[in-house]
Amino acid sequence: MLDALRRAARPLTREQLRAELRVRNERLGEVLQTLEKSTRIGRAGDGWRLATPVSNGGQPATGSSEAD
Repeated sequence: MLDALRRAARPLTREQLRAELRVRNERLGEVLQTLEKSTRIGRAGDGWRLATPVSNGGQPATGSSEAD
């Protein structure tokens, strides 16, 4: 999932992620929840994107740019 989000030019909706990854909706929801709780991804409007690291040593936060 992280690779799919990394390749995306903009946030991906749940439906787009499901189609890209070819996974069941239930499993996708579990992974989205886990990655969001670990601050590796975040919501962006109607979609999901990689979290943007904070340069001051704080916790990663969602933002407008993508991490590597």
